[in-house]
Amino acid sequence: MRVSDPDIKDRNKLFAHLKANKDLLMAQKCSAQVTSDNFDYGCLELRAKDLSFLGKSVTKSKVVKEDLGEDEIQVDAIANMAGWCDSYMDVLIPDCWAKTIREKGASNKQLIYHLKNHDYTTDAIIGGNVNMSSKWVDLSMFNIESDLTQGQALIGSSTVRRKYDAKCYHLYSDDEVKQHSIGLRYIKIYLCMNSDEDEYQFEKENWDKYYKFIINKDKVDGRGYFWAVTEIKLLEYSAVLYGANELTTVQSTGKNGPSEDTQMEPLENTLDYASLAAQI
Repeated sequence: MRVSDPDIKDRNKLFAHLKANKDLLMAQKCSAQVTSDNFDYGCLELRAKDLSFLGKSVTKSKVVKEDLGEDEIQVDAIANMAGWCDSYMDVLIPDCWAKTIREKGASNKQLIYHLKNHDYTTDAIIGGNVNMSSKWVDLSMFNIESDLTQGQALIGSSTVRRKYDAKCYHLYSDDEVKQHSIGLRYIKIYLCMNSDEDEYQFEKENWDKYYKFIINKDKVDGRGYFWAVTEIKLLEYSAVLYGANELTTVQSTGKNGPSEDTQMEPLENTLDYASLAAQI
């Protein structure tokens, strides 16, 4: 169960509470198994975009994969987006999942699963040959307002098989799976607070360090704080109805077949994100 922060309207009292209970709150957040599910957000109608390269036009296309069986489809999905402040005021910082991906391996050796609804049973497996990766993508495709033009996406790729779960197979085939969510544990987390008071110096340094990565800054500006998660242990990603991080759409599904051409030009970059990520 996720740990919620207290609903204290007065900012001075809220900051004092967070500071006094920081160690306990961080321990609770790190001890709990987390899923990014929450019913605060709706769905995005975004389909089948090739995100294989950055800084060029994005092409809508069907995936052509020669080794797929008759009842198999390849599904590439944004499992999560770094930089999005969720309803718990938690923000996954770019590359927080890098250690998990590196240690688990790049092929079918990792214990990362493609599930439905975060049901941790073998009956919930809907995809095999899971491969996780991260890519910087243009935020213009999501039609959201942000001072950032790009964000780091966690991409989950798997072969969805009808024999695993017929309903999910058909839902993906019909473009009815619109959002995803990840199951994870927090490993490293920092309290970030926008205050110039001496007693909050460390928390203000964290704010200054990680604030630049946040996509929806209006949310943290309103509260004056957030939790920066710099390392996670990734367990799985799931097909869900609604995700706490609404930027978790299916990017491509397909079998052998012709491509559909729809060009969409990204916005011009205004920040050096590689340099920002290197500062973590």
